[in-house]
Amino acid sequence: MRLFCRKKDRFWDKYKGYNPVQSCDDLNKHIQWLKTYTNIIPGTIMEIGANFAQDANYLAEKFGINPENVWVFEAHPEMYDAIKKIHPKFKAFNYAVFDKEQEMIFNMYSLGSVQNMGLSSLLEIVDVSLPLNCGETTVQAHPYAIKSVRMDNFMDEYRIKEVDFLKLDVEGVNYEVLLGFGDRLKDVKCIHTESEQYDNLAYKRQKENWTKIKKLLEKANFEMTYFQKSYSQADSFWVRKDVIKKLY
Repeated sequence: MRLFCRKKDRFWDKYKGYNPVQSCDDLNKHIQWLKTYTNIIPGTIMEIGANFAQDANYLAEKFGINPENVWVFEAHPEMYDAIKKIHPKFKAFNYAVFDKEQEMIFNMYSLGSVQNMGLSSLLEIVDVSLPLNCGETTVQAHPYAIKSVRMDNFMDEYRIKEVDFLKLDVEGVNYEVLLGFGDRLKDVKCIHTESEQYDNLAYKRQKENWTKIKKLLEKANFEMTYFQKSYSQADSFWVRKDVIKKLY
């Protein structure tokens, strides 16, 4: 047990001073599901809304993926700078990913200003919706001008043939990001995504809800293998049906 703890400690050593969201352990159930029930041999990881790229890092280590095949997108400029420092070989981009390509305003909370560093979003937050772990709710977000990209255009430009594992967590615009994949969604094998719930939206002018994401991914031939709701959000895992092993 102590050896396992030391390995975990070493993993987080590189993130000291940054207070990343420590959710990597939750990915283990999906990793095991892929190994047991699919034909996927992951070679390309993509994380959108990367925080400090800790989840992409964890997946790359678990699947033995070269850092040059890890693509991460983080709109928060301070987090992006940290990613470039911690993971210099990752293909990292300071873009907002959306269903339109345009100049946008990213509502960012500076590092250390709130307890939960996953609050920043393209949308303005509804203060009354904040869970307790978000810290001081009177802190104001700072506007940051940023370029948005559609993933179908980006994948074409950078000649990305397929994505074996997509990790998506962009605070209120996960649905728009998925729309931005267009027809290239067929080239994504599995998706771990967050979604905002229809009964307690956390952001102003939010179009996303769980029902829209479910309909979109089912239409794109994905099967849901995991769902867990927590507060106003939910996590779900989706696998493209044609890569699932036929067991009977």
